[in-house]
Amino acid sequence: MSDKLTESMEDYLETIALLIDEEGHAHTKKVAERLGVQMPSVTSVLQQLERMDYITYRPRYPVVLTSKGRHTADRIIRRHQVLHKFFLEILGLPLEEAEATACRVEHSVDDDGVNRFELFTHALSQRSDSRKLQTYLSEAMEFMDNSETKDYITADQLIIGEHAIFREFGRNLTGNERPDLLPGTELTLQKISLDKTRLYFRIKNKLVEIDTPTAENIWVSRNC
Repeated sequence: MSDKLTESMEDYLETIALLIDEEGHAHTKKVAERLGVQMPSVTSVLQQLERMDYITYRPRYPVVLTSKGRHTADRIIRRHQVLHKFFLEILGLPLEEAEATACRVEHSVDDDGVNRFELFTHALSQRSDSRKLQTYLSEAMEFMDNSETKDYITADQLIIGEHAIFREFGRNLTGNERPDLLPGTELTLQKISLDKTRLYFRIKNKLVEIDTPTAENIWVSRNC
């Protein structure tokens, strides 16, 4: 028999481990309730998991994880926790949506992928040198969640020749870093320097040079 776990089997191992951690034991009925499945289906999967040496299963007794089963369940739980934290704290999804998304994705990500999600989450949420990026992402997600501002982009995302309306400055720009712009001002991206460090906008019939870090914190809406 193949030793490869299906997505359903991984869900069973995760549920069994969580029940043991929370309640001290994992009865078959509780596993069925937690997963929302019928008892005959639970019995069939538990028998398969026992044959694969992940659990010890006896009718009318709590399910017991073998050392192999505990190790595998811990990996599955960690995978879920890392993904849930990423979707909740980094992408800013609502709690229930973050949970549901983590459940869908966790079966498709290997340990290397999980490690990279964890590294990325830590870098964005904990490192002091990521504060400006955190601020930008917070602003972007706030705009995204508002029907009136969901189409806002930063000026550096415009393509040459594209027209836009200035809306507001990002919080990363202090007073003396802000170009002379008023909300509602029209601007057109004319060109970009070869080294990508400067952008040139046509504003009120004048060609205005704005450095890229500043343009990355100027919120505009496309003037369609």
